[in-house]
Amino acid sequence: MAGEELKYKFGLRNSAGKYLTMESFGNKVNSNGSSLKTKQVWTLEQDNNFVFLKSHKGFYLATDKNGNVSCDSDERGEGEKFEVDVQSDGRWALKSVPFGYFLSGLGDDRLTCSAKTIGENELWMVHLAIHPQVCIKSVQRSKYAHLEDGELRFNEIVPWGSDAVIAMVFHEGRYALQVSNGKYVSLDGTLVDSIIDDARYVIAFKEGHLALRDNNGCYLTPAAGNGAVKKSTKSSIGKAQYLLLEDSAPQGVFYASDGRLASTRQGADVSANQKKGSPEEGEFSDKEIFQLEYVSDAERWAIRTVENEYWFLANSSGIQAKAGINPKTDNSAHFQFEYVDGKMAIKASNDKYIFTKPAGHLYATSTSVAEKEKFTFECINRPLLALKSSHGFIASRGATKLECNRSNYDMFSVVFTEAGYTIGKGGSYWNVDPADKNAILLGPSPAPFSLEFQGRSKLCIRAPNGKYLKSEQNGIFSASADEGGSANTFFEF
Repeated sequence: MAGEELKYKFGLRNSAGKYLTMESFGNKVNSNGSSLKTKQVWTLEQDNNFVFLKSHKGFYLATDKNGNVSCDSDERGEGEKFEVDVQSDGRWALKSVPFGYFLSGLGDDRLTCSAKTIGENELWMVHLAIHPQVCIKSVQRSKYAHLEDGELRFNEIVPWGSDAVIAMVFHEGRYALQVSNGKYVSLDGTLVDSIIDDARYVIAFKEGHLALRDNNGCYLTPAAGNGAVKKSTKSSIGKAQYLLLEDSAPQGVFYASDGRLASTRQGADVSANQKKGSPEEGEFSDKEIFQLEYVSDAERWAIRTVENEYWFLANSSGIQAKAGINPKTDNSAHFQFEYVDGKMAIKASNDKYIFTKPAGHLYATSTSVAEKEKFTFECINRPLLALKSSHGFIASRGATKLECNRSNYDMFSVVFTEAGYTIGKGGSYWNVDPADKNAILLGPSPAPFSLEFQGRSKLCIRAPNGKYLKSEQNGIFSASADEGGSANTFFEF
């Protein structure tokens, strides 16, 4: 669900540009990975000042007294302990705790742990393997970062709207923080148009938390008062510098079949009785915006309000929202989404569909889906979107071709229309190739796509030809699947 801290998964790239790799068979570990895929992903586990590196197979990286490197134990022992020495350029040196030697990637896929000093072979660049679009929480303030009045401020109790979605952009071994208007956060708190050196940060970990070190060797620290990022003078990591990265759940508005917006303005009842305003006056208020949270154990959805309330099925079969509900344990707050012709049908915990009464009240008593049971969900917190398939990121190759197995992502702009979402980049838009009817290309005219949320941070995308987008290991990205729901039709957002 939303608010769950992300596990810090990453790749480690040596000075020869190769990634530390755990092979799928034979428990072999080497440094010959050419890009960041599943075999190159490691999970950081911390224990006081020590770290353990866990492979995608669940085994821990280990060394012995002779400098041999292995990865075949699913338990943490002395040989699995490392210390991280973060260098000024952001690279890590990994020192074996029991033996005092550094891990070396020699450029010919060999690994040893026998170096007494740090040289180029002992330096590893950290490349986060999480989805780049996250919410960032200050541990000490217990508040989230968002864009406000031209600043990144840690002062939001619930990360609400597109301004609370931050992109962690990997750039030359460091990370830039890209906010919702496309700008980057510089070390003095100003927003800049490009990734200058003062807008790049080194990642460090302490006590299970992440911290960001700027170009001056100081750590990003929310200021007292409004929590704005200002030029820091802190050259050490304390609780004021601890940050958490969390999944950013989809947020948006529900349109009933008559075009009115679902809202909690009227109190406990959730009613579709609000008109969309003009862009100048604000098209909708926070009370018309809802967050979709996937409850993994129940394989159902919870719907959260800005007041930290949840939709639930009342005894009257009406839909209400109230505080104090725990969707992990309360079945009345569980909903299923079914997609019909680009619309969403919502089934409550009584296995009945929600429909809109003439006055706008929502009730779950329908046994089938007609027009009044269909809702349109407009996602509002992804005006910029990065997508990851099971084979890699979606990115362009050349002027028009899109591929789904890239190690780096493109950030696409997303615009909602009555027909669907248009997805584009630099004045070009996603289209289905008219020649083979399948391949997704960048073209001059926008085409409508449908987004179908399928689980935690996953969605399926339906193309204008009625097919679902599909990813293949060789990079082919096509609108060729008859149904969504398989691994190659899921895209992480």
